[in-house]
Amino acid sequence: MKFRGKMVEAMCMRQFSSIVLTLCKLSKEGLLRLTPEKLYFIIFEESSVPRRMLAWCILEQKHFFEEYVIDGNTDNNEIYLEFSLEMLAVSVNTFKSVDSLKAVKIKLTDKITPCLTFEIELTTSLGHNRLCVHDVPVVVASWRHFEEFKEPPKHNYDISIEMPNLKILRNIVDKLKKLDHYVLISAKGTGHLTFEISTHRATVATHFKDLTVEKCPDDREDISSVRVDLRKFSQFLVCEQIHPDTVVCNILHGHLLHLDLKHEDVVVNYFLMAIDE
Repeated sequence: MKFRGKMVEAMCMRQFSSIVLTLCKLSKEGLLRLTPEKLYFIIFEESSVPRRMLAWCILEQKHFFEEYVIDGNTDNNEIYLEFSLEMLAVSVNTFKSVDSLKAVKIKLTDKITPCLTFEIELTTSLGHNRLCVHDVPVVVASWRHFEEFKEPPKHNYDISIEMPNLKILRNIVDKLKKLDHYVLISAKGTGHLTFEISTHRATVATHFKDLTVEKCPDDREDISSVRVDLRKFSQFLVCEQIHPDTVVCNILHGHLLHLDLKHEDVVVNYFLMAIDE
C-alpha cells in the first residue's frame, strides 16, 4: 500500500490548509479516503453511538497536487485512514502561516505505527532549503468497515433553497446560542428562510427573503422545517472561511438538514438529524 502527493503552488497549499483547518473545527474524529481522482474527508459526530457521519468533503486531487500516486489494497484502488483531526490541524497550520513555503509532500509511511507524513520544504532568507517534517499517526481501516464510509444517500428533499451569507448568519446564530440549544429552520418556495428559537421566555426569529429556490413543493406557500442542534449548526458556519461560491440548504421535513457547500473543486456536505420537540 502506497500513497504520496506533492503540492508546489502556493495558492493550492494555502487553500488545502484552509479547508482542512475548517474541517478540523467540526469534530475530533475523522477519516481520509484516498482514491486515484479524489480525496474524501469524512467527519464523524463526536461520541455518537453508533458512529454517525457529520460531514462529507470532496477534493479534486488534480486541483491541489502536482504529483499524486496511490497504490491501494482494494479493487477500486482506495486507501482509508483514520486519524485525530487535532493532530492533522497542527501539521497543515504550519504550511498556511509561513511565507517561505516552497513545496509540501504528503505520504503514507511506516514509523513504528502507520503515519501520514508531511514534508514541508521551506526557503530561508539566504536561499537555502529547510525541511520540516510532521508525522500524523493513522489507523489503516479494514475493508470490513468500508460500508461505514460510503457516500451518503441522496434524499428527495422537500425544499432546496439558497443559504444567506454565512458570515452574517454566523453573527446572528452566535446571539441565538445564548438563548436556547435548538433552532427551527423553516423555508418556503417563495424564497423565505427563517431561523427561530422558542423558549418559555420568548420567541426570536430571523427572516431572510428573496433567496434562490432550487426545488420546492407545488404550493410555494407550504412550509418545510426541521429542528436541529444549534451548536452543531453553528459549527458548520465556520465554513464561511472557505469562501464558498454557493451554499444550499436542503430540508427533509421533520427529519434532516443537509447543507451543501461548493467552492471551485471542493464540495462540503454537512448533515444534521432532526431533534424532536
